[in-house]
Amino acid sequence: MNHTPGPWTVFDGQYPIGTISINKDVETRIATIEINDAYSAKESAGNAVLIAAAPDLLDALKSICEMNYQQAEDQYGDRNKAKTWRCVITAESAIKKATEDLKQFE
Repeated sequence: MNHTPGPWTVFDGQYPIGTISINKDVETRIATIEINDAYSAKESAGNAVLIAAAPDLLDALKSICEMNYQQAEDQYGDRNKAKTWRCVITAESAIKKATEDLKQFE
């Protein structure tokens, strides 16, 4: 795992004022989103909520893939058949984006 485990929580109005923070706990800040104007406040809050949900979404995608691999095994006797299913292709692409795209920061 290359990220701080969840759950993550959104804190509005935390220091500095005009920001939304995503935290693991009181001492561990994951990210800070700056609110620039009234128009972007709702969008910034939406971004913060989405970021905070990231660990749960990653776990859900991994579970979806595993359930589909198991279904392919049960139904066709071949786990790899699930690799052609659209939901697995999409989920694995998102998992790769979340877990393997860190090479650019090395």
